[in-house]
Amino acid sequence: MDFQVLTFVFHGAYCNSYLLIEGEECLLIDPGYNQGHCLEEEVRKTGKKLIGVLISHGHYDHFAGLKNWHDIDKIPIFLSMEDQGNLLDPRKNVSSLFIGSPITVDLSPYLLEDEDEIRIGNFFFKVIATPFHTEGSVCFYFEEEGILFSGDTLFQGSIGRYDLPGSDPKKIVSSLKKLTILPGKTIVYPGHGGTTTIEEELGMMDL
Repeated sequence: MDFQVLTFVFHGAYCNSYLLIEGEECLLIDPGYNQGHCLEEEVRKTGKKLIGVLISHGHYDHFAGLKNWHDIDKIPIFLSMEDQGNLLDPRKNVSSLFIGSPITVDLSPYLLEDEDEIRIGNFFFKVIATPFHTEGSVCFYFEEEGILFSGDTLFQGSIGRYDLPGSDPKKIVSSLKKLTILPGKTIVYPGHGGTTTIEEELGMMDL
């Protein structure tokens, strides 16, 4: 089956959303924006069945699109155990800090832990916990496809902030070291900005 990655960055959105397609199924990663149900419409246009939503960490700009998503309670949601509380806490999810109004979403996600291996439908991925941007930040590694969805852990030319509620700068090195063991050609799809590779970002780092 052909594996596809579609990237969505809507006007007014604060993060990249990714739609993974394989066969007749799809997974959604970090649905931070869904004004007018625009992201739902993009999923619908593919003609594929949405079988799960992956959230890289508990900041509002990575999950707020689920707030008005039709029938979201019928779709499995995956989020780290440590960031579950962020969904209902505007301080922890920094919506109060950045947009001045609280955003909360009442969900009951499947709780992820470091080194989990998840198979859902046609998809298989590994969970890599990288807790410095938030306590429960994770990356999703699709080993067979050579792809990493890094959330706000690793960007093109930089790493995530570590000065927000729940951040822990002491864990930066240990988190990034976990990514240095991945193949250098692994394509990185970050939560913000353009794609890069493990080699380009971490190949020269002395961690």
